[in-house]
Amino acid sequence: MLKINLVRSADCNEEILSDVYNLLKGFQGPIVFKEHSEFVHILGKEPSPESLEKMVEYCSLEPPSRMARESINFHDRFKKRNTVSWEQIFKACAKFRFSNDIGDDEFVILLTTYNNKLNWFSASNPEGPRDHFVHTEDWDFFLGSDRRFPIAYQIASGILKKLVFTNYEDLGAHWHHDPRGCMLDFCQEKAQVTFKMRTGDICPDCLKLFSSRGVPSMVMEQVFRIIDGIRLQMIYKNRFVINREVPAMLIEGRQKNIIFPDMGNLMVRLNPLEKTLYLFFLNRNEGVQISHLSDYRDEIFAIYSSISNSDSQLAQSIRINDLVNPLSNSVSEKISRIKRKFVDALGDDIAANFIISGENAAPRRIPADRSLIRYID
Repeated sequence: MLKINLVRSADCNEEILSDVYNLLKGFQGPIVFKEHSEFVHILGKEPSPESLEKMVEYCSLEPPSRMARESINFHDRFKKRNTVSWEQIFKACAKFRFSNDIGDDEFVILLTTYNNKLNWFSASNPEGPRDHFVHTEDWDFFLGSDRRFPIAYQIASGILKKLVFTNYEDLGAHWHHDPRGCMLDFCQEKAQVTFKMRTGDICPDCLKLFSSRGVPSMVMEQVFRIIDGIRLQMIYKNRFVINREVPAMLIEGRQKNIIFPDMGNLMVRLNPLEKTLYLFFLNRNEGVQISHLSDYRDEIFAIYSSISNSDSQLAQSIRINDLVNPLSNSVSEKISRIKRKFVDALGDDIAANFIISGENAAPRRIPADRSLIRYID
């Protein structure tokens, strides 16, 4: 077993780490990924609320439009973030490794939004330890897809390269400066990464090299499955336009997390009240008019209390009373937010199958084929 510890720096949104972990854990094999809830400090201190607010403003999770990608002033965008050295990054990895008693045979992979002084997308520690970082920002400008895929690709390929090559001189001697669509293409610009990610290929020369370096075949096979899986999932939305294949939905665990396994274990993140409303409509195939929600108050309360982290039944009751109140705008606001989150995650065409839809005076319902929906504890 090869254990990979995934951790984020304080500047990096915890949802990014969780989404990447959920994508990678879907590929079974000797490589085992572990998500850590704590974060590390590259700069040695907690970022101020003001700086975190700027990070959210300039590092939006929502991919920009094609026109925005073409007109963006990258200098203005980049200068809003801190730039750190590799030494600072790997020092933070070393502290995390020490404080968590992580063995030398395990990997520590750090996700960060900070620019690094060499402007690399990702890199392993040149001094020997199995520490690696991945820069999480700006992928949306080049790939037009969510950044889980390039981040996961950098992690998988980084693991294999660390196992194959003894140092950067060794790696540099085998880089392809003329792109082949191979893992070892030397992509000086992030835009060039698109080619090798969409091919998801390893050239014959590299396959021969990897095998000769003694990397266990099962480890290589798992990395290749991850890379190929990422390629397929990146183009899933494009395939949907052609064959209209609707993905399956998984409702998982006590928290009733909403996951799409066919899309790399993509999770649509709803807060407890939004999730309560969504699960209620999912249980009502025929739909319910918004003005009649108060008739189902006890059913909705039971769903909410089963997934809410709140200990106070009074607080839960107040929230549900407001949700089903026909004079309140609470339910309309939540339906709108639920729609936005599904569209952001799945795209307009696929999301249309899963959003709560219907005219104002008509029953609202989720049109999804219930045979595509599975519940597991």
